[in-house]
Amino acid sequence: MSSGTGSALSRTYRRRPRSPDVFYLGEYPLLIAGIILLVRARPDRAVILDTLIITTGVSVVVLEFVVRPYLESFTGSALDLAVLVAYPLADVALLAVLVRSALTGNLRSPVLRLLVAGLAVLFFADVLYLWLSQINPDFDLNTSPIDAAWPMSMFIWAAAAMHPAGPNGAV
Repeated sequence: MSSGTGSALSRTYRRRPRSPDVFYLGEYPLLIAGIILLVRARPDRAVILDTLIITTGVSVVVLEFVVRPYLESFTGSALDLAVLVAYPLADVALLAVLVRSALTGNLRSPVLRLLVAGLAVLFFADVLYLWLSQINPDFDLNTSPIDAAWPMSMFIWAAAAMHPAGPNGAV
């Protein structure tokens, strides 16, 4: 619903940050809550430490190679910058929840595989968009195939939520 509202509003708002960004960024807490509800196993201390290690490593890579160069060359307002940088950071938060779920859940579960695939598509699209808009300030998302990645990730997550193994607790 949040993503759909953002998509509907994005047709009318062309400046950055746009009001649809509130809805797009609002979907991340909903996705995190959905993943936590799908995988109900409680993590132990080792799983929490492993999750922190993996998330910290990915965070350093994203911040150093994607966000930092963008910060150095950005000329817009502080609000514009905060909105654009929020997407990769929200992806890292989503990654942390997914890693925790993968380490506590059944790794052979098709639901977890779908969740990982959906995150990979979303993460790739967000980071690639930020990188391409850094290289080419006139980058138009509407003419790019990257625009199809966001709905694709939502379809993959919908398939994970609707998979027969999900509601039975086999995740």
